[in-house]
Amino acid sequence: MEKVLTKTLRMYQVKHINIRGYCFPLYLIPAWCDEDLNLFDGIIMIKTTDKTQVTILKRYRPLVSGYAARLLIMLHDNRIFVRDYRRRLTLDKPLSKVSKSDIAKIITMLQNPTEDNILAVFKN
Repeated sequence: MEKVLTKTLRMYQVKHINIRGYCFPLYLIPAWCDEDLNLFDGIIMIKTTDKTQVTILKRYRPLVSGYAARLLIMLHDNRIFVRDYRRRLTLDKPLSKVSKSDIAKIITMLQNPTEDNILAVFKN
């Protein structure tokens, strides 16, 4: 699953951001960026086994301006954790329970990050 997600995110420019001493890749989504407002939103996609990173990213609050994560996709402990930081929506599932439909929704969201596609990921 990680390879599919990483391959899909390759089309976006990457900026590394620092959150509480850890460096995370932020894939910048052009539709979410506005230079006039100094707003550069993107997606953090990470696979980790570090419990501290998991805690930091689950509690993260995005900045109002500058480089900030709008979405998080985190693979940890055989689970997938997806969070929309702006709407405070969360999806947390064991990888064994992730269906092909869920994967398709996530890939569609990454390829075409519209509000409807983002909300579709969090619907049951």
